[in-house]
Amino acid sequence: MAWRKTTAAGKVRMGIGYRVRTGEIVLVGTLGNPKQSHVPPTIFDGIAREHSRKSRRVLCPL
Repeated sequence: MAWRKTTAAGKVRMGIGYRVRTGEIVLVGTLGNPKQSHVPPTIFDGIAREHSRKSRRVLCPL
């Protein structure tokens, strides 16, 4: 999954990175073999917050 960081106004946030400046990779793991009722989107928008603080959408379960 990929998290495309946005500002509070909804614009794509440009970071200070050299190669990747607009997003962050999100790793998703499971334990065992859970049943999946839907396929989550592979990219989502979320407001960029303080340094190292994740979007609320990253922290909530799928």
